[in-house]
Amino acid sequence: MECLRETGSTGEIARRLKISNPSVSQHIGVLRRAGLVATERRHNASVHTLTPLGEAVLG
Repeated sequence: MECLRETGSTGEIARRLKISNPSVSQHIGVLRRAGLVATERRHNASVHTLTPLGEAVLG
């Protein structure tokens, strides 16, 4: 979640964490269902940001 302090696409997050796009998508899905991350479509990319709850959890 720490890397989501900076908004980014699935690909950008994968590069930051040095993991695959499918792995990022799976983790983001879990965080989204928990209400910690919000996702929106921008052109051909999914862009992810922390929700206020996600920010609160990180402190």
